[in-house]
Amino acid sequence: MYRYLLPLCLTLAACSKPSAPDAPPAKPTTKTQVAPTKAAPVTQQQKRIEVLDGQGKTLFSLKVKEGGYKLLDAAGQTIGKVKIEADRVKVKDSSGTLKAKIKQKDYGFKLEGPAETLLYKGKKKDGGKLKVKNGQDQVIAVFKGQSVEIGGKNYQTANNAGTIEVKGDGKLNYQVKGYSRLEPTLTLLLPGLDTYQRAALLTFLLKLW
Repeated sequence: MYRYLLPLCLTLAACSKPSAPDAPPAKPTTKTQVAPTKAAPVTQQQKRIEVLDGQGKTLFSLKVKEGGYKLLDAAGQTIGKVKIEADRVKVKDSSGTLKAKIKQKDYGFKLEGPAETLLYKGKKKDGGKLKVKNGQDQVIAVFKGQSVEIGGKNYQTANNAGTIEVKGDGKLNYQVKGYSRLEPTLTLLLPGLDTYQRAALLTFLLKLW
């Protein structure tokens, strides 16, 4: 009889063996929250470009707006709008009349006035030069780096404590505030351009060149 009880006891002992405890539930994964990167604030200087003559008198200003700039006269009155597109800049007066258009071309750029009148073509040359011709295909200026030759005279541009100065022929010709590049300010010296056309050139060379 005992020989039958022994296997039975062993079987019962094995069945009564406590099972291994269940593994603790996995803790929910907590995602690390990354703070969004804030864009650098636009400074007051970046919101406005001001062009002055050699004596410090304001000629015109460009005030940042969506898609371009407002064009302001010397008294701060709005006289037009500057619109920036993918490959061109257009400037219209307060009545909506197109006053200037500058387009990007394979060779450089083309600046037009009202009624698509050709004013200037800028052509890139070897050695970092930019040759500018008028509507009659005459060379008016040759730009290289921070200098330009116009009418046999040489002019330079330089930054003086945050204000860009355009100098030549022994005098200060222009001052530009709130503008981040030196070379384009030399285009202010091109003859025969009005405020709208100068604003188009400065905007195009700053934003699309």
